[in-house]
Amino acid sequence: MKNFDDCKISIFIDVDETITRDCGASAMPNSIECIKRLSDKCNIYIWSQGGANYVQMIVDTFELNEFVCGVLPKPDIIIDDLIANSQWIKKYFFPNWQYILEFEKKLTGDYIDDGDLLYDKNIKSY
Repeated sequence: MKNFDDCKISIFIDVDETITRDCGASAMPNSIECIKRLSDKCNIYIWSQGGANYVQMIVDTFELNEFVCGVLPKPDIIIDDLIANSQWIKKYFFPNWQYILEFEKKLTGDYIDDGDLLYDKNIKSY
């Protein structure tokens, strides 16, 4: 696994129908390439409702260990002092890798600069 870097933003990416199709049978177009490119500028975490063991199997299958900081089950409950839809989650992308690659081109790999970029209204997100 890749080491976490405090100076970079963290991105959490779901597995099924985001990275893979048919419960891990095949990668979605551009998903693996995009994760590899984003990992230069971001801390990447992969998660799934299928659990951490399932996620690790996907990471191993598609040889992503050197690009990913961690694997997690998708949370059932989040307890935090920030409301998830306001300050906490700054950008939500539907898994359209073309838009995500547009976003990746603008990232600098610096938490402060990229944190401001997360509010860029010119990038299509949901």
